[in-house]
Amino acid sequence: MMAALQSHVSDDEPDLFARGSVRSLCMHKSPLGDHTTGSIVHVVRGGQSTTWTTGCSTPCLSLYKPTYFGILVPPVFAKPDESLGYWLDREYLVRAIYAGLIDLSDYRDQLARIQQSFLEGDDRLIAKKSTRTEFKTFQKACSDREEAFVESFREAIDRIAENPAGLSPLWIRKTITLGHNVSAPTLKERQEGR
Repeated sequence: MMAALQSHVSDDEPDLFARGSVRSLCMHKSPLGDHTTGSIVHVVRGGQSTTWTTGCSTPCLSLYKPTYFGILVPPVFAKPDESLGYWLDREYLVRAIYAGLIDLSDYRDQLARIQQSFLEGDDRLIAKKSTRTEFKTFQKACSDREEAFVESFREAIDRIAENPAGLSPLWIRKTITLGHNVSAPTLKERQEGR
């Protein structure tokens, strides 16, 4: 299911980050349409449910993190400003990839290894019928590992946040207003981004 949600129409792959496409499950902003803002897979096995969530946009460049009901560990937040900060860091990371500031092949290799370790860890916990405390400890460990992964790209994240040069004109416009006015009461005010 994760692979399906991260997939693209093969014809779009060569120019996906610059031109965008809304023909795929993992949509990338284009002049004709929208952008996937988050992705979730919910699995129930042996009476235990795991909700795998990106907590950020662009599933093809995001980790699915395990979350368990009632556990407030990122990517699950109680405070909107913490949630927004989390999302913005990952959105700037994605845009740094779009701008070519991060080696895409190396990034995807690291992402795949981390994702696999998360999946295997969740499988082990479910197989041994772990306690709620063990699930919470695991969710926290996954959150910390994902945060360290994101932080390893801090220079590129900060660079694109300060100057979106290198992005396509559409993404430059979107990046300049990223995170502005997200709590405005009306859609019109949020779209203005100021």
